[in-house]
This record gives sequence, C-alpha cells and structure tokens, in this order.
Amino acid sequence: MTFLGVGTNDTLRTDAIKNFHEGFMSLSKKDGMDVWDCIDEYTAMLPKVHDSQLEESIVNQGKDSILLFIHEEKLNEIANKYLN
Repeated sequence: MTFLGVGTNDTLRTDAIKNFHEGFMSLSKKDGMDVWDCIDEYTAMLPKVHDSQLEESIVNQGKDSILLFIHEEKLNEIANKYLN
C-alpha cells in the first residue's frame, strides 16, 4: 500500500500506517536493528522495486507514529524508575 497508494480511502490509509508501524517495530526488535535504519533501507529500495511514486504521506505518518511510540516507551521507563 505504501507504494501503490491508497487514494482517498481513509480505512486503507489507517491500515497502511498501522502496518508500517507494527512491521518496523517488530523487525527492529526481532533483528536488533535500529528502527530508523530499517525504514531508510526499505524506503530506498521501494523505487527500485516498483515504478510508482512512493506514498510519502504513509511513510511520514508511519515515522511519526513510531517516534511517538518510542517516546512513550522511554517516558514509561523513566516514570517506572523514579515514581515506583
């Protein structure tokens, strides 16, 4: 969906962003890679695999979602360490 696009279908867009987030977080935890390296490698390969334009809004929203998730995890770690 990232490189095919979702047009105006909000459900497809939401699913694409959710899958983007879950996929990269799972991949980085499984392989121990930095999530940003995984995303950069993936987005660099997409234009080579498919001639269509990359749906940049899905990538950008997926990155924002991951960033919020990572910050939330770090804040929870700090809160648990100092407040419990």
